[in-house]
Amino acid sequence: MKRTQLNYKTALSFSVGISLLMNLLFFIMFFYGRDAVLPPDGEHPPKTFEISAMMTHLLFNFLIAFFLYVINFRLLKLNHYQYKFPKWLYIAIITFVCAGILSYCFSLIQIHIQDIKPHPERFIRGGMFRDYFIA
Repeated sequence: MKRTQLNYKTALSFSVGISLLMNLLFFIMFFYGRDAVLPPDGEHPPKTFEISAMMTHLLFNFLIAFFLYVINFRLLKLNHYQYKFPKWLYIAIITFVCAGILSYCFSLIQIHIQDIKPHPERFIRGGMFRDYFIA
């Protein structure tokens, strides 16, 4: 079996795949909302579709996945004999911390780009949930 090289090209291809898959799921949920997984409970107002918002989500999903892959690839190449704890523990902690920081920063940028007024804290919380899932 061929081993995958841990480099920028691999991180780029994995990030594109994950961001496209995540955006496909968001696209489905955008159009169907709760009705995609639960029975409808009445009339819902029509949703407006903005291509700029979709492209922004796609870009930030890609960037977070790419940065997390690059960080993890670098951590995997480190010599694990110099640490007191197992290597996987360092990788998990650093991934968790970096995902939170990146998610918060990118959510703030997205709030300002899309001019999200009502409930920006929900947007940040939803972005963090999504990005921890990606991580």
